[in-house]
Amino acid sequence: MPEGPEVRREARGRAAALVGVPIERIDCRVPRLAGGARRLRGARVAGVTSRGKAMLIAYDVGLTDFSHHQLYGSWHVVPRPRAATWLVAHAPSVRVRVATPRHAAMLLSATAIELLDARALRAAGADFATLRFAAYGREGDGCYGCGGPIRRTDAAGRDVYFCPRCQPA
Repeated sequence: MPEGPEVRREARGRAAALVGVPIERIDCRVPRLAGGARRLRGARVAGVTSRGKAMLIAYDVGLTDFSHHQLYGSWHVVPRPRAATWLVAHAPSVRVRVATPRHAAMLLSATAIELLDARALRAAGADFATLRFAAYGREGDGCYGCGGPIRRTDAAGRDVYFCPRCQPA
């Protein structure tokens, strides 16, 4: 299980390989993120940081990839020549793949993944705490993305908060 120091070390490694490099391709196996992911082609990674078990990858087009590693999630960077072989070996676990001319970065097994519009969040006055709890505990409040009401449901005895417009089932 990754903890804060491991995720911080991982962020430094990802930053060394990705910051300032153009993105040639991005594949996202999370359907609700596919539209935003298309906006990243040709963008550059502006920075990679961590907050606890969360990794934030900021792009120069105003989008930020927020992934919380929870129990098993992790980002891996491999040289492009080895990426295809590596991808086949880990295919069921890959949630996001970001390809640059020299590397491929792949997010494995993470379940909490969001592609956030930094400009919209700043316009709404969002700081990191707001970003982290963009929906959690905000039932009935307006979604930062579309303004629609945040809903709450129960899943296996746990509260789950979501925006039905931005996060359809």
